[in-house]
Amino acid sequence: MGLGAGYERLQALVKSLGIAKRIHWTGALPHEKAFEYISHFDIAVLPGTLATGAPIKLFEYAAVARPIIAPNLPNLRTWFSEDEIYFVPPEDVEALVDVIKGLAATPEYARAMGKRAQRRVQEYIWERIVAKILETAGYPVSR
Repeated sequence: MGLGAGYERLQALVKSLGIAKRIHWTGALPHEKAFEYISHFDIAVLPGTLATGAPIKLFEYAAVARPIIAPNLPNLRTWFSEDEIYFVPPEDVEALVDVIKGLAATPEYARAMGKRAQRRVQEYIWERIVAKILETAGYPVSR
């Protein structure tokens, strides 16, 4: 986790909940370390994002086959389905907590969801996208 605007408040909350020993604050990380750290996640959470575009973090989490919880936004649903990512109403903390608890209680289901997201993101490899465009345009591509 980086040291964003909510860092001090989150540190105080973690301490008050008595879970400080279970939290590892990394601070800002260089991008080349991202996959190493993501691979240690049990559940990846994208708590908020813009209602446009496709956040790279979402694809990074999926590439490493982590179960993902993300805000229920049309731009994110363009890329992934409910079978691949668990969508929660934006800024609904209680729903987020419930989903985290549910995925933590069903690790086999959570791992399977992460694998489905990984398969989806593999479809977005540029070579496959270009081949699909060329084939649609009538130019068969040998694979």
